[in-house]
Amino acid sequence: MQDWQTWKNNPISFLGNILGIVQSELYNSNSFLGKWMSSKNALELINGNLFAHGGIHPDVADSKLSLDEINQVIQSNYYNPYYPKKEKTIEQLLMSTKTGICWYRGYFKDDLTQGDVEKGLINSMLNLLL
Repeated sequence: MQDWQTWKNNPISFLGNILGIVQSELYNSNSFLGKWMSSKNALELINGNLFAHGGIHPDVADSKLSLDEINQVIQSNYYNPYYPKKEKTIEQLLMSTKTGICWYRGYFKDDLTQGDVEKGLINSMLNLLL
């Protein structure tokens, strides 16, 4: 039962234990999974629908960055560990564990109204498509 709980709570870490490696080695530049993941877009527009790995923070929606610009920054920083810095840069905004495309979960955690969520999504779509 203990093994199932470990698997259920953190399947990636459990897989690393089975393979005898730490979790970060599953995603590094020498691994198949790391090479594959670093080549993928964090934002993808398919048939007029915008898909995000995590979510779109309101600051990202307001940034006026294109889809290509966002994906390029995220892909070029994939192997760089994120450390918060005082200066506000595009990299900080997009790679942050609080505001970044791959990490943002504010739709569920922040104190947002339905209107706030819709406004952010509409702004994102307009900024990314125009």
